Amino acid sequence: MIGHRASYAPAEVSFPAAALHDTRVARWLRDHKVAVDVRTVAELHSAISVGIHPVLMTVHAEQWDIGGLRRASAAGVGRVVLSRPEQITPLRANRTQNVLLRMTDAATTYSDVVVDALIDCRSTTLIGLLCEIGTADFVGCPVAIGNMIAAMDHIRRRHNVVLTRLILGVGDASATAGSSLVRRDLAEEIGESVDDACATMRFPRPAVVMAA
Repeated sequence: MIGHRASYAPAEVSFPAAALHDTRVARWLRDHKVAVDVRTVAELHSAISVGIHPVLMTVHAEQWDIGGLRRASAAGVGRVVLSRPEQITPLRANRTQNVLLRMTDAATTYSDVVVDALIDCRSTTLIGLLCEIGTADFVGCPVAIGNMIAAMDHIRRRHNVVLTRLILGVGDASATAGSSLVRRDLAEEIGESVDDACATMRFPRPAVVMAA
């Protein structure tokens, strides 16, 4: 696990909550305070039950209903990934919730309406974007990342808000890689693409998280 995590450096890495079914993995993730991606209410309860601190959790809210989102926010999860304006309402609470916006594809088809609603909501803080690049070959990686940084720059110019976190869903790239060298190549490709895009846009480099 340590080598797996280190092979992505300098990017951060988050692990799926499904991995918590293995007690040894769950113990390692808990002890090393590693970020965990939660996609269902059942996974939220499972992560809490094995001692993962909620602040380390990223909730992916595509399939969550209002009640589930309220429970996640009340539990104190660190980040919630949203894609629709109606998902904002359950987060209107006494605490401020860090949120990211899911990009529907690499063509930056995000909605200014969603961004406007998130920034106007006092109980949410938009901190970044998420995009699924989802392939072990790296052909589309620079284009997808370039579009993401362009979207961040658009938000900066429109709202005077600098987003600081970029989550990249790498799909099965981490699981199917035959060696740490392949994973390192992916991390290096992503790092170089982020550096190039930020230099082109003169945008401050965000923290990069690779999520399986």
